[in-house]
Amino acid sequence: MELPNASRIVLRGETSTVAFLWRKFDGDDCFDEHVLEIHGRGSSTRYEFGGCAVAGLRKLSEFFDSPLETSVHAGFRNPMIMGYGIDRNGSDFVLRIEIEGKQAVEVRILRPSVDIERDFLDGTDG
Repeated sequence: MELPNASRIVLRGETSTVAFLWRKFDGDDCFDEHVLEIHGRGSSTRYEFGGCAVAGLRKLSEFFDSPLETSVHAGFRNPMIMGYGIDRNGSDFVLRIEIEGKQAVEVRILRPSVDIERDFLDGTDG
């Protein structure tokens, strides 16, 4: 079986959908692209974080798989200093996106379903 070169995690909440996308696996330990898309209330926003290690995908999937974990954070420096954090608040999540020099963006994801595309994760060792 050939290893996929992309993966995603999608949260579908009552008023918004958030998709974490990893694309262009380099065949070693990184994706060339990590993107976050937020859709809701008639608008869409896209954040491009640049390259991301496979460990970032694993860290996020482990957070969503474990109800005992209360928060997770990821930071990036390419193309600029930016990052995001997710806090668990009961059955909801609060996503906070921070970009150097800009005001932070916060999105509440109410009672989402979590869809983790597992083909890539299942095809690699952790």
